[in-house]
Amino acid sequence: MERRERAKEKEKEQWSGEETAKKMIASGVFDTGLIACAFKDLRNEKPSLNSCTSFKNNMQKVRAPDYPITDEKIVKLTHAPDNFICAAKVVVPEFNRTMIITQVPDVSTPVNIEDFWRMIF
Repeated sequence: MERRERAKEKEKEQWSGEETAKKMIASGVFDTGLIACAFKDLRNEKPSLNSCTSFKNNMQKVRAPDYPITDEKIVKLTHAPDNFICAAKVVVPEFNRTMIITQVPDVSTPVNIEDFWRMIF
């Protein structure tokens, strides 16, 4: 019986990003010293609020108003009343993928949690 259970454990589907994550860790990309240096080298430019119309019009859903998101980078939800979520699409050149950066939803408002999961799926 135990052998079958162990076999089932081995058969469990791997997380689809597991191999990529292992390669990134092995490459040293998560070295805290490198990350801190890269962060310090970032430009601290904020976009003009004129290019952040959706962000500006949905401030009630924004938890970090100091970091506006331009309309061209904002994630638009489908099947949501106002289609807004405070999330941005960014390109990570080293990873060669477009990724989404978002804030943790304000869990005191159920619609924010629903919107977060709409974005995921």
